Amino acid sequence: MKHTFIIILIFLLNIPLYSQEHTHPMRIYTDSNGKIYVNLHQPLYFKISTSASSDSHKYLLNSHATPSVVNPLYFRHEGRNVVYTPWAVDTATRKPIYPRVNVNFIVYADGTAPLTKIKLTRPGILFNDTLYFSGGLKISFIAKDNLSGVDSIFYSIDHQQFKSYKDTLSFSQQKLYTLRYYSVDNVGNVEKPHIYVFKIDNSAPLSNFKVVGIRKGDVLSPRAKIKIEAKDQFTKVKKIIYSLDDETGHSYTGPIQLFSLPEGWHTLHYYAVDIMGNRTDTVNYKFFLDKTPPLILEEIVGNSYFVNGTRYLSGNSKLKLTAVDNYAGVKSVYYSFDGKQWHKYTGLIPFPKTQKTFKLMYYAVDSVDNKSDINVSMAQSGGNLAPMFMDLTPPKITYSLDNYYKYGDTVFINSKTKIKIVGTDKESGLKEIFYQVDNDSVKSYKMPFSIAQEGRHKVTITAQDNVNNISFKVFSVAVDTTPPEINFVFSIHPYKLDDKLMAYPRNVKIFVTARDKSVGVRSLYVSVNNGSLRPWQNALIGFAQGENIVKVIAVDYLGNKSVKSIKFIVK
Repeated sequence: MKHTFIIILIFLLNIPLYSQEHTHPMRIYTDSNGKIYVNLHQPLYFKISTSASSDSHKYLLNSHATPSVVNPLYFRHEGRNVVYTPWAVDTATRKPIYPRVNVNFIVYADGTAPLTKIKLTRPGILFNDTLYFSGGLKISFIAKDNLSGVDSIFYSIDHQQFKSYKDTLSFSQQKLYTLRYYSVDNVGNVEKPHIYVFKIDNSAPLSNFKVVGIRKGDVLSPRAKIKIEAKDQFTKVKKIIYSLDDETGHSYTGPIQLFSLPEGWHTLHYYAVDIMGNRTDTVNYKFFLDKTPPLILEEIVGNSYFVNGTRYLSGNSKLKLTAVDNYAGVKSVYYSFDGKQWHKYTGLIPFPKTQKTFKLMYYAVDSVDNKSDINVSMAQSGGNLAPMFMDLTPPKITYSLDNYYKYGDTVFINSKTKIKIVGTDKESGLKEIFYQVDNDSVKSYKMPFSIAQEGRHKVTITAQDNVNNISFKVFSVAVDTTPPEINFVFSIHPYKLDDKLMAYPRNVKIFVTARDKSVGVRSLYVSVNNGSLRPWQNALIGFAQGENIVKVIAVDYLGNKSVKSIKFIVK
């Protein structure tokens, strides 16, 4: 009985070749073209059967010549391996085929695991032994096997269980990742896992700035600088870009100088970028560049006066300095007399208590150290600088009387006497004169004045110069408004009354007397019967028969005048 034997190649899976979280047994693989692939490392057993049925009885083949190398049998090399019988038999006639033909059974042995490559959507950067990627990284795998072909790709993230790779992997969370991956071919060759450690860096650098130099809040000195600093928590800063106002951006290389900017408001814009391309938001810093020193206003508290190119000050005068600044504010003010030792201004400045000419100098510094020029105290006379003179001398006062009479220590005047006052001041000049008679109100002296009321009076004069130095003068006068008293003395008694007039004989003499109680009689004039006035010298005699008139005028030494007439009859 003839038997048809079918040689069946069988290999058994024992222990997995590479221990993973997944088990990948060695196996036989038949591709779409019918090619059979076995694992080179897999033990093989050859059996024959009389039927093609998978459940037919199978007989294990043995080799009596080399029993030690079969059951199991291993192929020596990868690729094409041939099992054959040396003479092919025609399946219909059962006769050998001539010329002789070998019957070959081809088996492909595959002992090499696939090679898996990783594909990245963006390049990474190695920094301090760590590979960094920016967020949104996508990773895919490409595996290649030279014989049986790739069956599957597996991956594990952060030591989790391996998963079968189906589609592109995405990484966006900021953290350190450990990615492991490998491939398995169709006969169970397992690739040694690759380990790919990398970190996702989504964070922009941390940046800040500081003003180096003098500032007050956001008001900056032109000598100040702006320093920008940036630091990245994972990698490093690649660049800092800045601009001032509307200019184009510059790469920051060191502190930004400000002295070339015009005074006014400016805005600094800057941002930082790390080596991953992560960028900070643009920072905008608005500041005012103050280049203007303070303005100093001076005010003399007390008395001062400008005349003939010189400002005169009184002993109580002080200088008040008021400094104003547009933005930073005033820090301090300094002053000096004649450029000698400088003092910090803390309040009203007293002037030197010596009568001399000097220059007061001062300057101010604001809170960002803008310093004003040294100023010399100004007197406003066409904008010219003027020296200062400490005027400690009060005015001089003199007075004069156009009509007076001094008797003893008393000065007599009449009601028409003009009192003239003269004040002089050779430094700052005379400002005003006031006078007061007794306890009357104080009057400003404008022109000579008189005192009408008879009697003794006290006159007080006050003179003030232009820096309010004051001098006083007091004098007394006696006002005499009473004219002399005139008296007639007849040498004989009248002997009768005729027509109501007294009658005297022809030898009558008339004596005239005048008396002034204050200043005395200066002159005495007589006129007889309307004749011309003549100075009275001796007794009046030689009167005409009939009615006579004698007129007498008496004047005292102040010009007070009295007139008196007498009528009488001579028989």
